[in-house]
Amino acid sequence: MKKLVVLRLDGDSCQQGFRVTLSMSREGMSPSLEMTGYLPPAPELANQVQHHWLQNYRSIGAPYRITPQGILYDGSVTPLSDRIKQCKKSADELSHQLITWLNAEQFRPLDRRLREELNRDEDIRVLIRTDDKDLQKLPWHLWDLIEHYPNAEVALSPTKIDSREPLSPATGKAKVRILAILGHSEGIDIDADRRLLETLPN
Repeated sequence: MKKLVVLRLDGDSCQQGFRVTLSMSREGMSPSLEMTGYLPPAPELANQVQHHWLQNYRSIGAPYRITPQGILYDGSVTPLSDRIKQCKKSADELSHQLITWLNAEQFRPLDRRLREELNRDEDIRVLIRTDDKDLQKLPWHLWDLIEHYPNAEVALSPTKIDSREPLSPATGKAKVRILAILGHSEGIDIDADRRLLETLPN
């Protein structure tokens, strides 16, 4: 049976830090462990997140995007290979800052307790619940806790969840509807996909 670890982070990166609520349970059961802790403010981490995604990651662009011609920045254009190296360096710095932040003294009791309760052979789902946009952009999969547990996976969720009406079961007479998005065709034959979809019965 899977274990579910939920970390709820309430607060902000720059001023007050985050109140962390940890709960752990077997999937589908009530929590067997609940604790609270704290992660301190990390304005440098918040700045690095913004810098990495806006300045470095987006500067690479996808190879099929239209690239401007004849625009010079400071008299030169940075080659793509240099931008990729710069992005990797920025990503390494971001992951280093994340790990340093998660090793904060105030967070250690929660981290230590998690490691005591989890087994390497278990399937573990770690759910990070936060409304902070910067935290949602962090590479949580690089947290050393996740790396030490080979069957662990990380997911993100907002702190508030609206329950929706359950979907009504499909009746035998209902027609199957398929949404197909045929995107950029460079290097792939999307016409074959289109023809296949058009020949489906009903």
